[in-house]
Amino acid sequence: MYRNLLTILLGCLICISAFLATFGGSSRQRADYIWNNQTEPQTLDPGVISGEPEGAIVHAVLEGLTSYHWVSLEPMPAVAKSWEIEGLTYTFHLRDDSYWVRGGEVFQVDGQKRRVTAHDFSYAWRRHFFPETGSEYNYLLHLIEGTQEYQEAVGRHWSGLVARYGRDHPNVAVVDPRSLETADREALERFRDEEWRRRVRVQAIDDLTLEVTLKSPAPYFLDLTAFPPLYPVPREVVEEHGREWVLPDNIVTNGPFVLEEWRFNSFLRMRKNRHYWETTSYAAQRLSKLGSIDHLRAEERRELDYFQSLGSFLERGLNVIDAFGIEEQNTSLNLYLNDDIDRIKELPPEVTGDLLEARDEFPMPHLHHNTSNAVYYYVINLELPVFSKGESGELGRKLRRALALCVDRQGIIDVVTRGHQKPAYRFVPPGIAGYSDTPLFSSGDFQQDVVEAKRLVAQVRAAGVKIPRIKVLYNTHESHAKIAAFVQGLWKRHLDIEIELTNQEWGVYLDAKRSGQFEVARMAWIGDYADPNTFLDMLSEGNPNNDSRYENPVYDRVVSKYCGYILEHLKTENTRKALLQDVSSWHAYDETVKTRVRPDGRTLDQTLREAIESYSSVGDNQKLDRAFGVRLLLFEVAEEMLMYDMPLIPFYFYTRTQLWPPELEGIATNARAIHPPKYLRWRDGERPTGTRYGSFPRLRAQLKTIEKK
Repeated sequence: MYRNLLTILLGCLICISAFLATFGGSSRQRADYIWNNQTEPQTLDPGVISGEPEGAIVHAVLEGLTSYHWVSLEPMPAVAKSWEIEGLTYTFHLRDDSYWVRGGEVFQVDGQKRRVTAHDFSYAWRRHFFPETGSEYNYLLHLIEGTQEYQEAVGRHWSGLVARYGRDHPNVAVVDPRSLETADREALERFRDEEWRRRVRVQAIDDLTLEVTLKSPAPYFLDLTAFPPLYPVPREVVEEHGREWVLPDNIVTNGPFVLEEWRFNSFLRMRKNRHYWETTSYAAQRLSKLGSIDHLRAEERRELDYFQSLGSFLERGLNVIDAFGIEEQNTSLNLYLNDDIDRIKELPPEVTGDLLEARDEFPMPHLHHNTSNAVYYYVINLELPVFSKGESGELGRKLRRALALCVDRQGIIDVVTRGHQKPAYRFVPPGIAGYSDTPLFSSGDFQQDVVEAKRLVAQVRAAGVKIPRIKVLYNTHESHAKIAAFVQGLWKRHLDIEIELTNQEWGVYLDAKRSGQFEVARMAWIGDYADPNTFLDMLSEGNPNNDSRYENPVYDRVVSKYCGYILEHLKTENTRKALLQDVSSWHAYDETVKTRVRPDGRTLDQTLREAIESYSSVGDNQKLDRAFGVRLLLFEVAEEMLMYDMPLIPFYFYTRTQLWPPELEGIATNARAIHPPKYLRWRDGERPTGTRYGSFPRLRAQLKTIEKK
């Protein structure tokens, strides 16, 4: 145990010295709380962000209609102080004391304090569909009535406008509306605003009332309103500065913290927003207005529980927080042990394994380990000929399946990651209520899987396909490099396939992935909410996150049409029959869905048919629950399709091992590793000082050995 720590610690002393010379040597005041965000965020724009590092910062400086509870992740009131739900319509009532802030002062327009309004949410959401925005999350809003039609109309209009400018103004590069002539820019804005009002069921009734109508029931919608891509933006600032509106000199925010400094490739500093709506007397005022606690709605009770347990943000919340962008795991660990960082999101794999094994012997209150709603996988670019050509793509599918079978998942977990992850033989992580976690490929025995993989590769080569050297792309990270090298050895040794490994910095890697400049690429996906849709929807055609360019019309209809409009397709006997006929028309249905045995001993096909048949026999008060059950079964069918076609290769389901001190309150492990800094408090109001080696007994002994040498 701890056998690797001596090498690790010796190897990173130079890195620590260099880091402390850069940051610690300055005269800057130490922040109240520092965490390692692991990399440089690419943007803070809710319309563009797609990664966890960006979301962690946006949680601090911006705020949506709802916010996540720091333990359960249930939606709590935020900019929306309350809401009502009637059928498919949500009516949000916004606070009148939530303001936009720049540089610590309330942002003003025409001499008036600029409140956060329903119009800010409406604009932010429609902006996801502007082609020049480049949103990767606009599909989340497709659950709102009229948004898909709006996206199509806006896309056609923009294409026509760009084409006309190409003819009439050949020297003008149209990249955003600011490059247009004034009359054209104003006409574009009018068109988009009018189309939104005409087509989309998102209506700002007044400044403080937002009405949203969904196209079909979505039990996770209030979770989505707490998700950063659905946060508001100030229209006048965005339209003035374009993509640069989020730079430190321009940015206007509404969250609990304001961005004070962004030293690129180093850190971001945020300071408490003293104009934030949550005042020191807020809990008492809120309770007096609500009346008896016995009559509170669930979200109101959670809100008051928060204030009563941790106290008001302005009264007890942290004043200054820093996010570092350190990619080296060893450096991050040692900065934590030296009290230079207060939370690290990831440990070196060697250390992770040893610490988890030592927990029973040594109490470790700093160590926090939990399962995560996330999957690690390799995505395959289906536009690469070897993965798609021959026999209508069947040879490419066989090659993809062979690569998937020839991944020793348990070996990766035991030797490389050492974080007690779970091998992934499907794409959707376990733990979603009512959803199956039965493995969808693999015999359960790696050696048998290798035999099958060799057989498939032999068939591909026998058909005259020459398998070229395959490039595997990953973003710069110690674990990704080790996993890639491990897989490189497996594919060469068992399948005689040459692999070339390429690493890129985070921003370059993201650009390569988005533009399809890869063959096989390392990926991870953290569920945005507790529903299979958050994993399966992104593989539908046209989804910005469909990096494999996967195309399966039946899959698209199951995920987007049937699951998206489930009540409509269960309404009559004819619609139910049409649904089943369409789903079962998929060419591999008989060898997958009809033979897939679920935990209760029945096949997936049997279960689906029985669930659809039973829907018509229950009363109206039970139909919604039955419809949700059918919806989950349809997602299982879609996942069968995905794992049969194998446009991606799941490796493992994440666990998360983090370090933070026991004195840090308002933070807890949760499935999505979301830790909004608004809730953080130091016990007794003081951050403890001094090194933390004493909390890791054997680690301390290793360090003493280093000192003697």
